[in-house]
Amino acid sequence: MVVKALVSLAALALAVGAAAAAQGQPAARARTLLPPGGCQPQSAHLPRVGTVKSARHEVHQGKHFVTANAALLTNGTLCTDESGSFADFLLGAPNPAECQMRHPARLRLYPPKLNPAHLQVVIRFEDGLTACSVGKTVAKKFDARKGQVRILMGDPLFDVDVDAVRTLVKVELGYVEVSKLAGGGAVIVGPAQQVTVPEKAEPDPVAPIVKSADDQAAFNDLRGTVPKQNFGPPAPDGSPVLRRIFAKKSILIGIDAHRADQSPIVFARTLLSFLAQQWGLQVGFSSASVPTIVKGLQGGKFDLGITSDAQSLQTFGTVPLLADSKSSVWVVAFPADAVFARAFGSFVRAAVSSGIYGADYRRAFANKEPSLDPLRPVLFG
Repeated sequence: MVVKALVSLAALALAVGAAAAAQGQPAARARTLLPPGGCQPQSAHLPRVGTVKSARHEVHQGKHFVTANAALLTNGTLCTDESGSFADFLLGAPNPAECQMRHPARLRLYPPKLNPAHLQVVIRFEDGLTACSVGKTVAKKFDARKGQVRILMGDPLFDVDVDAVRTLVKVELGYVEVSKLAGGGAVIVGPAQQVTVPEKAEPDPVAPIVKSADDQAAFNDLRGTVPKQNFGPPAPDGSPVLRRIFAKKSILIGIDAHRADQSPIVFARTLLSFLAQQWGLQVGFSSASVPTIVKGLQGGKFDLGITSDAQSLQTFGTVPLLADSKSSVWVVAFPADAVFARAFGSFVRAAVSSGIYGADYRRAFANKEPSLDPLRPVLFG
């Protein structure tokens, strides 16, 4: 019966495509139908790595039909077919995740390493659309197209859509780095962004997200599983900078504002005002030249300095903050303080992951998309 049903589905798909072509309409994009014997490869084995939360219609792990509460195994191949099938599954520690496979889709869980020195791939997306919410992970590597596309991440809500000509990665929350297998052409994709990776090519430029009904439905279902971002004040222990600003309950910031384009200044003031609010501080900004910022940091007049002239601040600690419309990287500078650097980096990661960073950037830069690539040391350091 299953074979007859699949043959009927294939015939129906061909008929629909032919009818569309006859009317001058584009046929639906071709997807891989589920083979009569299940999905390939069929080499799943212990240990168990997860559980099916819910399943509808034809969902297989290898040659076995699966339903709710079925065990998911190492190197297991999961498939949904064209019949409107759907699977929601959970992966356990050390790489917790919840994923939804829309129809038709195929993926592998914990496939064998090609090189023992490489990070373990958690999920390999092979075909169709799958959305995942990924918790705090130890190994952070996913991939697609039999390993051609590498996806590194923190704790995002994202989806991957694979077809014959490209891989499309969309991010709702959090951030991912997308590249070719060895890291070629790597780009960072943040909330409300997407990137297309053509077959056997490097990623295209990051673009604003365009969500389908399936994208939105999956994101809505999984949003409640995303870890909440912590914007609370850090402990000041071991940090002269934090002890000083919390003692006076204010943070004073010198900004290199002598520029024709004020967009970076608007963005920095907005984001750091939010930081001050979350840390329970008053905030003051002063426009200043770079030499004045240097003297202010040395003499304690400024707690932080903001400029694109990082070369003049080499004796201070710095954290990248943004890239402007000319791709110049602006940094936040402070008296050398490793504890403060980690605390500020945590704030930036939370702001990026939550979408606050991107929203502030688009408002300041007239809807231009932020480039997160200069933040790589903070996001993946």
